[in-house]
Amino acid sequence: MDKISLKKQNSFSDILSEMTFLFTGTEYQEFGNAAEKSLALLGRHLEADRASIWKNFESNGEIQCSRLYQWSGEAENVSANNQNIPIKIGKECWGFISLEKQGIPIILEEQTKRDIEAAGLLLASAVIQNQIIKNVIMEKEEAISGSEAKSRFLANMSHEIRTPLNAIMGMTVIALKERDCEKTEECLQKINNASRHLHRIINNVLDVSKIEAQKFELAPAAFDFRKMIQKVQEMTASRAAENNQELLVKIAEEIPVCVVADEVRLTQIVTNLLSNAFKFSEYGETVELNISLLAETENRMQLQAVVTDHGIGIAEEQVHRLFREFEQADKGIAAAYGGTGLGLAISKNIVELMDGHISVVSEPGKGSTFTFDIWVDKAQSNDIDTYEEYLTELAQEDLTGYTFLVVEDIEVNREILIEFLKNTGVVCESAENGQEAVEKFTANPGKYDLILMDVLMPVMNGIQATIKIRAIEESKQVQHKGVPIIALTASAFTEDVEECLRSGMNDHIAKPIEYRDFMTKIMKNLK
Repeated sequence: MDKISLKKQNSFSDILSEMTFLFTGTEYQEFGNAAEKSLALLGRHLEADRASIWKNFESNGEIQCSRLYQWSGEAENVSANNQNIPIKIGKECWGFISLEKQGIPIILEEQTKRDIEAAGLLLASAVIQNQIIKNVIMEKEEAISGSEAKSRFLANMSHEIRTPLNAIMGMTVIALKERDCEKTEECLQKINNASRHLHRIINNVLDVSKIEAQKFELAPAAFDFRKMIQKVQEMTASRAAENNQELLVKIAEEIPVCVVADEVRLTQIVTNLLSNAFKFSEYGETVELNISLLAETENRMQLQAVVTDHGIGIAEEQVHRLFREFEQADKGIAAAYGGTGLGLAISKNIVELMDGHISVVSEPGKGSTFTFDIWVDKAQSNDIDTYEEYLTELAQEDLTGYTFLVVEDIEVNREILIEFLKNTGVVCESAENGQEAVEKFTANPGKYDLILMDVLMPVMNGIQATIKIRAIEESKQVQHKGVPIIALTASAFTEDVEECLRSGMNDHIAKPIEYRDFMTKIMKNLK
């Protein structure tokens, strides 16, 4: 090797050493500067006017490339005459280094190409390592941020749960002491309102758990769309009345009476948006709900709902946080207005499950406009009639001649279940735990037409009792083999429902029990 070549080789070794030093001592936020300085060392040494590093990527089945970093010398215009030196990691071509010089083609010796390949491999390795470090740090920061958000959420949740619970407990004490029937009725109405509010909070928490477990599902059915909106108006009326607020509703005439979608979830979205609109509006303000038909196919329709208020509004930098779980637009919102920070995150998830999109436009002090669109199915002409007839029949159901076994360890819960069934003509027997239920069933396996089975009980739980009852049916080959067993439990997570079904139960009703859901499940399992 001649002296000139040795000098160049030593010089290139110095460049590699300096590049290594640059990357070793640089924070990931400043990596771009280090990469540009390294390219500058390389470009000047090779007397180029521009040096760049490119990364390959696949798009639509084709290999393309993007420039990650570059250094440009003093030349204003650089010709297309360049040299591209591939960067290989293993057998794959990761990317390449490009060198350009003004008006003069670059010709490189083989040794120089190998030197550039070494520099390129060093650059590529540094890029990959920096990305890994960046990802780890960002994940850590997100975890810390998420932990802080959840801590705020738990504090808010404690407040949100205790508020209606205080109303329930306080009004119960007043009602028990009160001798005035009118005052007692007023207390009971407030207890009912607070209970429903508490129920919504708990349902929101359960919904978020389902979303995180990716087990959130819709249950589409035919329903009267305008009656659904009317029920939402009734549900939000009391809050609006407190502040002399008014709701203006407009539904496009071309939207049919009956549609097919998940009525409960759609009600949840609209109720949440309207409740927020009233909550963040001033005394005497008006809230608007406009629903229109955006598009339709032979079997489906795209509906759009727009909720507009003229309240406190939201700052632009806070809008992106609105649809995140456990967060509100501003930390002071929870203190001033209450709320768990779950409603909009759940609404967004429901809208997306309905093939839609939700967005907001807002300005501080001037109000907000929330817009969402969803796709619903068109209903058959007789669907709504069938549905209304079903609800009417449900309210007048005659179960005379049937015998149910109510298995529940808490006395007040047994009383509620039996009262629910009081006017149907059914005969109810009760058991206080699973062991007692098994004994009663063993004594007369063909006696019961349906069993309402609590899950968490002392002595023997509902899961164990169901397994034993199914074993008795199998061994004795009873005439009533396969008596319907419906789980009654406050454990309403998907895995809890699946465990009930695996044990041999036929259905599941979550506590607190809604009467319509209760009767629907009973009639379905008696058929």
